[in-house]
Amino acid sequence: MPSPASPIGELLAAVRAALEPFGVRWYLFGAQAAILYGAARLTADVDITLDVGPHPVEDVLAALGARRFAPRVGSR
Repeated sequence: MPSPASPIGELLAAVRAALEPFGVRWYLFGAQAAILYGAARLTADVDITLDVGPHPVEDVLAALGARRFAPRVGSR
């Protein structure tokens, strides 16, 4: 994971902090993941996938919303 001193590092640290209490597994994908591996990409969104397990989706989304994330669930 990148250093929390970078903007993406701070964002991912906030995602981790929101999801840790639930033990939710998640991963980063898309352009931001490619950027972390050195690919030149222009994008501002962050794509993550969650495995909420037995936790109510509403609870997990509320935890993310409390940190000002705007999840898009089933937007495609």
